[in-house]
Amino acid sequence: MMAKLDKLFIRKIVHELHGNNLDDTAAERIADTIASIARTFETIGAQSLFDTEPAHFNRILAELADGGESRNEN
Repeated sequence: MMAKLDKLFIRKIVHELHGNNLDDTAAERIADTIASIARTFETIGAQSLFDTEPAHFNRILAELADGGESRNEN
């Protein structure tokens, strides 16, 4: 799990990398957005990803070619 990003860390890193000064509201919104993205990837992280598993990708393509009907090939 990703460590919680707080607005002070976001303000510091944006200033160091880009030389910009963020207000508290912007820094909080960025931290919340990053946390939301991290939660999204945590939930799908354990799932099969078709781009890393060719057999899964081939099955999805076959289903799409058949009009979306699922085929079980055991």
